[in-house]
Amino acid sequence: MVLSIDKSQLEHIIKKTFGADTETQKYLSKFINFEVNLDEGSFTDKDEFDNKFAYYLQNFEYSNRNTKPYQVDEFKAKIFDGVDMRLRIEIIDKCNLLHRLLNKENEKCDFSIMCVEILYTMNKVLSLDIINSKQTFSITSAERKKGLLDGIGFLYNVYREEAKRGNEYLISYGQSVIRLSDIYGFILACVRLNGADTYSDYGSLTYGIDEAKDYITKFNEMLDIVN
Repeated sequence: MVLSIDKSQLEHIIKKTFGADTETQKYLSKFINFEVNLDEGSFTDKDEFDNKFAYYLQNFEYSNRNTKPYQVDEFKAKIFDGVDMRLRIEIIDKCNLLHRLLNKENEKCDFSIMCVEILYTMNKVLSLDIINSKQTFSITSAERKKGLLDGIGFLYNVYREEAKRGNEYLISYGQSVIRLSDIYGFILACVRLNGADTYSDYGSLTYGIDEAKDYITKFNEMLDIVN
């Protein structure tokens, strides 16, 4: 017989049933002869990810020079770091469903849109909060305010490291100005859609920000329905 279990949860149940002093490992040895730990299904390379989720990725293309493949690959690898395979599949399946509902058949969007779809869906599935925390985020105070994307720290690190090099995505002249120079500028703009930000013309992406705002707003509204 093969059992698939959350061992820590099972040990908790055993102690609750038989007492806190129960030697759970000794108890389980009566039933379990051999153990194999299953990891979170980490992808060893981008091709493995692309093959697994080809049905979703086929909806996108590199249609803008500012969307760099290496950044998209970095995003895909890091956004799912620490997320188990079941949740990864759930997130991509939701993205694929909503994308197909909102776009015509065989219509392809730029990969920058894919990144935002995944980000919004992950935040909804994991019950993270980007809407409230975005109000207090600024690049220059990033060391003190890490709340832009709770649980998705790599994006915070991207903005922080760029700020250290003087390449800020978000600058302030009484109101915030977001530079749309690459996918991370685009992601930041989409996170802050409902704020008082303006969007500079430093290499706008395939979707102008106004068009992206309409699309991402609809995507987020549909997430509330299907989640």
